[in-house]
Amino acid sequence: MTTSAIGATVPQAVVTRRRPLRSAVRRPGFWLPAGVLTVVLLVALFPGFFAGLFGHGDPRVCDLG
Repeated sequence: MTTSAIGATVPQAVVTRRRPLRSAVRRPGFWLPAGVLTVVLLVALFPGFFAGLFGHGDPRVCDLG
């Protein structure tokens, strides 16, 4: 009897708090920061690949003339 009474009185707000990631993924404001964070993590993990895209890739090679 106690478990059915407790289960029936749980408000809807408590039920939605149990899955915060699922509710965040459904919101459009989640995807832009997630994409920026993904790009930053990729640059941190593979700096050599991205350095080649933005110059020579070797900091010692430069044309001062």
